[in-house]
Amino acid sequence: MVNSFSDIDPLDTSNLDQGDVDDLYKSQVRGIVKSYIDQFDVFSEIIQNSLDAVESKVKQKSNFEPKLWITIDLKDQMLTVVDNGTGLKEEEFTKFLTPSITMNKKRGVSRGNKGVGATYLAYGFSFLKAQTKNDNSKIAFEFKGARSWVESTTSAVARPKTQEVTYKVDELNSEKSGTSITIGFNHHDKEVPRDLSWIGLKDPESWYKALRLKTPLGYVNIDRQKQDLPEVEIKIISKQGVEKTKTFSDPEYFYLYESPNLKTADLIDIDNERKRQKGTFTIKNVKAKYRDLECVYRLWDSKEILSKKGDFKDIANDEENRKLIKEHEICVFFTFFWSTEAWTTINETNIGLRKNYKIVKGGLQLATDWMPTGRQSPIPITRNLHYQEQAHVLVHFRDGQPDLGRKTFSDELEKLSQEIAKRCIYFYVGEKYKEHMRPASGARKSAIQGVNLFQSQQKALKNFDDNPLKLPNQFAMIAEPSDEQDVVTLFHEMLRKDYIEGYLILTTSQIDIYDCLFRTDFKTSHVFDKTKNPLGVASGQTNFPDPHATPLKVMEFKYSLNGIIEDIRNQEKDPQEIDLVVCWELGDKIFEDYIVNSLYLEEEGSLRNFYMSTHNVIAKDSQIKDFEIICLKDLVLYFRKKRKDLKKRHENLVNRNS
Repeated sequence: MVNSFSDIDPLDTSNLDQGDVDDLYKSQVRGIVKSYIDQFDVFSEIIQNSLDAVESKVKQKSNFEPKLWITIDLKDQMLTVVDNGTGLKEEEFTKFLTPSITMNKKRGVSRGNKGVGATYLAYGFSFLKAQTKNDNSKIAFEFKGARSWVESTTSAVARPKTQEVTYKVDELNSEKSGTSITIGFNHHDKEVPRDLSWIGLKDPESWYKALRLKTPLGYVNIDRQKQDLPEVEIKIISKQGVEKTKTFSDPEYFYLYESPNLKTADLIDIDNERKRQKGTFTIKNVKAKYRDLECVYRLWDSKEILSKKGDFKDIANDEENRKLIKEHEICVFFTFFWSTEAWTTINETNIGLRKNYKIVKGGLQLATDWMPTGRQSPIPITRNLHYQEQAHVLVHFRDGQPDLGRKTFSDELEKLSQEIAKRCIYFYVGEKYKEHMRPASGARKSAIQGVNLFQSQQKALKNFDDNPLKLPNQFAMIAEPSDEQDVVTLFHEMLRKDYIEGYLILTTSQIDIYDCLFRTDFKTSHVFDKTKNPLGVASGQTNFPDPHATPLKVMEFKYSLNGIIEDIRNQEKDPQEIDLVVCWELGDKIFEDYIVNSLYLEEEGSLRNFYMSTHNVIAKDSQIKDFEIICLKDLVLYFRKKRKDLKKRHENLVNRNS
């Protein structure tokens, strides 16, 4: 019995039993791990810690030459980062994985200061090896199975502990101090990434460019002055065990205007060239190096942004904005390309990413304390919308303090950054720089393209002959879908013809990470009834007072579900963020990762969330229902009253699940 309710310390765990303590720690650690969602987060955290360590040593010792060694082992799925920085003392080494231990890092001085990055590295994966050398001591341990403990819902999985191992770091043989961290991948299906080859990079040069764009390795040089940056050696071990190594110096951020084989110019130089002309300006009198440009760029520092008569005067005249700009020493790097074709060139040709994969594109990138942070976001302009795809705006803060998973900043900083990015584009448009740019591609079709057109025509005619789309009320679309765009067209025509009802489409986009955002407006007439409305929804999904205030949902379009499975496996899409997938075919890969349930026979549809959805899927590993499916091929059979064909497809589905 409690005698007094005074002097109770809610954070005192001494009165809790061991099970409660474990749950408390697991909840805290799980929150940290779940906040990291980007494939490059693991690289960012290790590299950030190494950079802080070598920069700390630079301040302590003269004539010190900082260096990082990065090994990406595609064969054994291992990432190792070694630095010759300060190393960790024994008392630091025993607790550096503990949440909120910062190792005396300071806000605005060190890159990391929350004390959660090392915890994420330890518990976000299933293998970590840490080794350090300092003051004539050498320590090493391994930490295994942590991700399984984080994801477990019972006490069956014991809380992991370190296991001391023999120290061996060849890179530090001639160094007095330093640290090595190794992370192993592909041991648990929740690890991100699961496979280090997910982006298709195979050589040191390509990885160097990608890491400069996506991690703290790319030093955002605010004043563009020479910096004491570490030398970086990158070793890539192929899946066949072949090693490639290269050393790089001065690893600054990969400023996009420095991409090779681009004709570029600084907007300041263009202004000076325009002023050189007297009388009426004509582009033909401009020097050749300022005509037919593929990229223009401009840097504004905080003083220029704060100028009440400068390019950002509308922003600078607001006192709240001025306070933020001064406090965080905000600067902006603006790059604009002649065409969206540039993104394919930069990602696939210059960086070396696999086809159709992009780590950089038009949009807003935030950075803090000299490092890019978080994912890109769209620039919310309301006119000249196509320009948002051609512009890349990097806004840098001092001491920006992003959240735990380095995803977002405070609302006020994000809104200010959006306004700055918008102003960059409007500045470009208003100052008529477009006439200096190379025209977007619009060349006359070649004979080869003519042959391709003929082949496409023959393919379309054959598809119509073999697979006519027969529906009671014939659509404008007269053949079955043959690609993803056909699926989008057929779905929207079904909406227009009221075959499918209750969907309010807000946007469809090929730019954003997901294809479509929508709301629902299901009525009583849409409720499931086994006989009268077998494709109806559960009663709880209907009759919302204001359908325009219902939560936004995410829809994906695919010809086959094989496409969505590839996106999920590559960590390009999160299945728990997707509500509905519209496809023509189920494909075969879905059955490898999910149990697929039919919703159009018997009572299965009574719990349907979305009108006319034909299936839902349950992840085999977690038993969590991820998303529902509208398989248009099944819907066509349903509308054509082909019950025998539907039953046969259902039986085939049961067999494939088993």
